[in-house]
Amino acid sequence: MDTQTIAMLVGLVVLIGFFIVLAKVQNAAAAKEREREEQEKREKAERQEQERRQMERLMAMSELRRQAEIMGDADCVEQINNMTYRGPLPERRTDGAWTSVYDDLRILKIAGMQYRGNLSAYEGNFKGILVPEPKNEYDPFAIMVKVEDGKHVGYIKEDQTGMVRTWVGAEQLGIDEPTIFKPYRICGTITSEEDYDNKKSFDGCVYIKKA
Repeated sequence: MDTQTIAMLVGLVVLIGFFIVLAKVQNAAAAKEREREEQEKREKAERQEQERRQMERLMAMSELRRQAEIMGDADCVEQINNMTYRGPLPERRTDGAWTSVYDDLRILKIAGMQYRGNLSAYEGNFKGILVPEPKNEYDPFAIMVKVEDGKHVGYIKEDQTGMVRTWVGAEQLGIDEPTIFKPYRICGTITSEEDYDNKKSFDGCVYIKKA
């Protein structure tokens, strides 16, 4: 093998070695970049999770304040104001309503709101009453939910009317005979969502304090 051929082979080996080293450097750089991107994703996800938890806590504290005010729990309201509250917080139920931290307070979804027309004027928190509707042709045990001005916004769910009657102190007359009780004061909340056609649908719940 002559000198020129040897030189060419050496040069080829050197060139191959150079590309191997270059590929390793590039791969290492790419791996480092991927690691950096993954780290950034993890940090972003952690920040978002922290923000979500913080938002959930703020919403839960706001709901707790509402429940405490309904129950007349001044000590709890003061602790919330002083940021010293360390007790249990309300949680979201699967139906979207909150759980109650008080044994004598129930939060129930309002049924039949889709049949009550446009309730935009009543969105937000409201004060209202529960009214029995013994002449309801479908359910003589029905209980209407009305706001203070008399607007009928929905009903207590059928499977909860028995419990509500007990809670408002209605006298038990018989399993097949609906009890009549005086309009019972409550608080409630109405919210809305818009679909792609800007048509609103309404949702709501009531806060019932045990008599």
